[in-house]
Amino acid sequence: MLFVKLRQYPGRERQHVVLDTAQHPWVASAIPDVDLKPLYRQPGFSDVTRLERWAPGADLRAMSYEQGAEYFVLEGGFADEAGSYSEGFWLRLPAGSVHHPRSERGCTLYVKHAGLPYLKSAA
Repeated sequence: MLFVKLRQYPGRERQHVVLDTAQHPWVASAIPDVDLKPLYRQPGFSDVTRLERWAPGADLRAMSYEQGAEYFVLEGGFADEAGSYSEGFWLRLPAGSVHHPRSERGCTLYVKHAGLPYLKSAA
């Protein structure tokens, strides 16, 4: 699968990165039942991208996203209090969002944390 997200990181000072993720090993994360492959992080910018692999039965607890998050389901699926997300589903959580994700059968995800705008009130 070739995944391209255009204009993901605006700014001329951004590093250009091209990775073959098949050549990188999974590493354990600080979250139980979650392994990851780092994709992008650059000093001076808050956004971070990675692949995550959640084991069957993974329960990630309530998570908050001060600067937002995006999830793209590559394999398997997960659920939170708002619904279920299967392969090919894109979930965008604006800055200030909270959810409690879990995966009954496990999943592999593209994850971006931070770099998203804050929720705006309708007032």
